[in-house]
Amino acid sequence: MYVVNLNPSADAGLRALSPDVNHGLASDFIVGTLGSPGNGTSNRALLRFDIAGAIPAGATIDSVTLTLVDVSQNSVVPSNFELRAMLQSWNEGEVTWNSRSNGIEAWSAAGGQAGVEFSPTASVSYDTGTGTFVVGSTTAFVNDIQTWLDNPSVNHGWILLSDDEST
Repeated sequence: MYVVNLNPSADAGLRALSPDVNHGLASDFIVGTLGSPGNGTSNRALLRFDIAGAIPAGATIDSVTLTLVDVSQNSVVPSNFELRAMLQSWNEGEVTWNSRSNGIEAWSAAGGQAGVEFSPTASVSYDTGTGTFVVGSTTAFVNDIQTWLDNPSVNHGWILLSDDEST
């Protein structure tokens, strides 16, 4: 068995409250909603890993795990979070809630749209409260990594979002 540990090669937060501000250089990101229930604004995150640079070509991926750490200092409403494969490219230093690249290439809908910019179905989901989460392997999660290894040009990473962005 060959084990590879990776940090994201690119990550960025998408914030509806600051729709034209790039949050690609922040040390963390917000996912879900900030503010009181029903009055908050949506937040999503993008993650991409350099699979082809770390795993030998032709390898078969057997399992995938992702570790996320909740560093929230506020009361957290338990939520179900989903990772969905990105279908369109984005640039860490330029992506915003309104644009995937430098204010020139707009998302089809603000924050990206399921079925257009990202997969309509989750590769993996997990429930959260606070703490460290190890997101376990699913067939779709493994398929994402295998696809990106076999065809690096389609590796646009994942979008991380809450299934309930209103609370």
